[in-house]
Amino acid sequence: MIYLGIDGCRAGWLAVSSEYDSSFSCEIHSSLEKLLEELPEKHQVLIDIPIGLPKTEPRLCDRLARQKLGPRRSSVFSPPCREALFTKDYREACQINETLLGKKLSIQTWNICPKIQEADLLFQNHEGLIPLWKEAHPELAFQAFNKGDFLKQSKKSLEGRLERKTILRKFFKKIDPWFDQEHKDFSSKFAAADDLLDALVLCIAATERYSSLKFLPDLPKSDETGLPMQICYPGFKS
Repeated sequence: MIYLGIDGCRAGWLAVSSEYDSSFSCEIHSSLEKLLEELPEKHQVLIDIPIGLPKTEPRLCDRLARQKLGPRRSSVFSPPCREALFTKDYREACQINETLLGKKLSIQTWNICPKIQEADLLFQNHEGLIPLWKEAHPELAFQAFNKGDFLKQSKKSLEGRLERKTILRKFFKKIDPWFDQEHKDFSSKFAAADDLLDALVLCIAATERYSSLKFLPDLPKSDETGLPMQICYPGFKS
């Protein structure tokens, strides 16, 4: 069994993988389809991307995630409805989303729409990926591995990276040399430091070695295509 944590990055998709031991490997893939082609049949993925998409009201899982994250709630964005997602014009997408969901799209959400589109097409074309691939949120995973305590620093800051590395060091003692080398290798390929830590924490959570996965909400709501609108996070065991 191979376990992966996947996070979007400027060059495509950053994947950290493990075969359920203390070693982790890191690769950048240009597309999710190409990444999937390289995976063995037995795998488990946690990916930081919306899977099920809203139709007439915002997703409950996003609201519950914000409540759980407290001061870090701004890290959870509202994904667009599918009609707005596949619109090529930003203003038109805002109008559609406001009509159906009561809210325009932020420019930050619009900028990652191509990745949401790519993920949505992947799940539409490969029905068997659910439940092998689950939607997750790195900040929920970090908070869970921090025994539920809120993180104090932004992941974009040096202090935030140090805070998150301290949390992960409990599960991966060699994180410092590993991080330094991987960041050196991949920073030139447009993967940021926080992308690497986000993918790593999701990989650790995916193994369920230190935690059993919990879900927001407990019972999934499905979107119009049958995809679950549910975010998973680790329930810390010790």
